[in-house]
Amino acid sequence: VAPSSSPPSSSSLSSSPLVGFEDLANLSEDTDFTFLGKLFVISIVASYAVKYGELLFDLPFDAEAAPTAALAFIFIPSLLNCAKWQARSKGSGAFDMF
Repeated sequence: VAPSSSPPSSSSLSSSPLVGFEDLANLSEDTDFTFLGKLFVISIVASYAVKYGELLFDLPFDAEAAPTAALAFIFIPSLLNCAKWQARSKGSGAFDMF
């Protein structure tokens, strides 16, 4: 199968319940400058959220709930990613964007 350079259509996005970041935008249309700008802004926002966001919740300071939350932060995204790739592998032309 030859790779396709076109982004996924909106109909393919709405038909799949599992949408990843690569489905949300066509990064190939960005110039190097815009891509670096987006990366910079995302990095600043994420670092600010990590540094000050923990003060909004009691979770980091709760010794009983912290291990359960840590496991959830690891396993839930991993399981969602596995489910997404399993759903993509069952469909025809699921890997055309590569």
